Amino acid sequence: MIAYLQKLLGAFSISELFPNSPILHFAPSHENCPVCGAPLKVLKTVTTKPSTLHLGKFVAHETILYCAHCPNEPWFPSEELEALIPPHCSFGYDVMSYAGKGVFLRSKTAEEIVSELEQKKVELSASEVRYLAAKFIVYLSIAHRECRVEMKLHMDRNGGYILHLDSTCDGRSPHLMSSIDEITSFVLHNAKLPSENAKDIEPFLRNILDSYGKPLAIVCDMSSAILSALSTVFSGVPVFICHFHFLRDIGKDVLSAEYTTVRNRLRYHGISTKLYQQLGPLVPALKKNAKQLEELHHRMETEDLSQLCMELPGDVVAPMLALWALAGKHQGIGCGFPFDRGLLSFYRRLKIAHRVVTKLLKRPPRQSASDKKHLETLASNLAPLMADKELANAAARVKERAIVFDKLRKAMRIAQKTGNQGLNDDGSNVDMSTIEDSVKEFYNWLRQNESFEKVPEYQKMAQQITKYWHMLFADPITVETSHGTVTIQPQRTNNLLERFFRDLKRDHCRRTGTNSMSRQLTAMLADTPLIKNLENPEYQRILLKGKATLEERFAEIDAKTVRQELAKARESVDRIPAKARALAKKSQLPRILAKLIS
Repeated sequence: MIAYLQKLLGAFSISELFPNSPILHFAPSHENCPVCGAPLKVLKTVTTKPSTLHLGKFVAHETILYCAHCPNEPWFPSEELEALIPPHCSFGYDVMSYAGKGVFLRSKTAEEIVSELEQKKVELSASEVRYLAAKFIVYLSIAHRECRVEMKLHMDRNGGYILHLDSTCDGRSPHLMSSIDEITSFVLHNAKLPSENAKDIEPFLRNILDSYGKPLAIVCDMSSAILSALSTVFSGVPVFICHFHFLRDIGKDVLSAEYTTVRNRLRYHGISTKLYQQLGPLVPALKKNAKQLEELHHRMETEDLSQLCMELPGDVVAPMLALWALAGKHQGIGCGFPFDRGLLSFYRRLKIAHRVVTKLLKRPPRQSASDKKHLETLASNLAPLMADKELANAAARVKERAIVFDKLRKAMRIAQKTGNQGLNDDGSNVDMSTIEDSVKEFYNWLRQNESFEKVPEYQKMAQQITKYWHMLFADPITVETSHGTVTIQPQRTNNLLERFFRDLKRDHCRRTGTNSMSRQLTAMLADTPLIKNLENPEYQRILLKGKATLEERFAEIDAKTVRQELAKARESVDRIPAKARALAKKSQLPRILAKLIS
């Protein structure tokens, strides 16, 4: 009795109370036909062995009744069992929900979920977990479509919606395009497109238009295909481009050519490899002089690097300068090129390291021959770079043009050199009119710059600013809502979707251990991004339609529709048939084909 109570108090799960599968009986809740009122008769009793989270695996004896008086003699199964288990399935809605949320919200692998469910007395394989997770997305997709009217009413009460559009792909995978409302953060619609061109994007946009009406404004990147499709489907709706994308594209136009030269010349000299090769054998010396390095760390802010190095032996100075130079590659604010220019910082540090080593080698001999050899090795590794005029000239041009680009960054108040938000930088909270005035001032300064006519990249920068001017500066939008008049300022970036796609890739990497998403994007269901909506309490309220749980809501969905959607999704995956792959491995295939043709 005590053991029984401990189980009850420790687990709070019925599945823990039964060492063997319990036998439960199910029957329709009514004994008379709901159509004609005649008494129902027993058609048959079906025995199944399904599993749910709160029961574990159990034996279900279901009595199915029928009406002999109605045409076609309709069947009446148990409503209670149908609320627990989808028709013709072995696992309950709660198991399916657990698998789906585990894979897509908690980034768990199928094997981890199998292990977790074993603790709940639910036994299934990893492939069954993946199937249930896909099935969960189909149920969610259908429920989402069924509540689009309620979602539209909710967004209308907010005064409308601001549409953010973006797509992602990897290698030869299809493009996964998603749309999000900025005001509610609802993921609205998703689709897998064979390519990002206007003809493929237009049906996607028409679906949004038919479901939710015209948005107040649209925010997207500078994709010509997206902009062309938007002008066709959402004619008259103001379109604004992401400031981050705009700056990044301009920066690449201005800096890429010379920055590529810097990269190629550094690669030609193989300096990173040489520094790492010298660094390896000297790691023990760094460990041995840990206290001196700690003191050096405190003094570096106020004292000259050359003077500090005078006090250390060569087997410490050489690896520390190598480490310091290599660390320059990772200098920046975490936004990537052209905002971060790690190779330029790397080259600058290499020049300083060479200057310090040269100075140390000229000092009176205070170290052993071995120590001096380490410094000479570092100097000889750096010498070819210092003599490379092409590298020096390219780096100087990058530095000069970066000053111009950084001036535009400052004017636009986004991804600035002192920022710490990385790719999540939404820009400073400044009036749009102030930003517009600053960019106008920069534009006039650029046109008057002495180098403007000599540097084609500056001319292209001015052209880009002119071309997209009307899409850069969004005025506040005044709308009438159920709470009165509200002023809405569209966001300056498309970070809503950028963060969303980064989360998607990070979750995939967590589950698979690989960064490549080509196969994942090919195989995944298009509406997988809807899973993010489940983190939004307001969306869940709309989706549930008065039901207490997601499982109860899913039980209302027709299982036949789910099977059709799953089959349709499998057909859409562009997979080479297994038989075709098997034939391709046969060395005699060409000869057999030739015989068949002849």
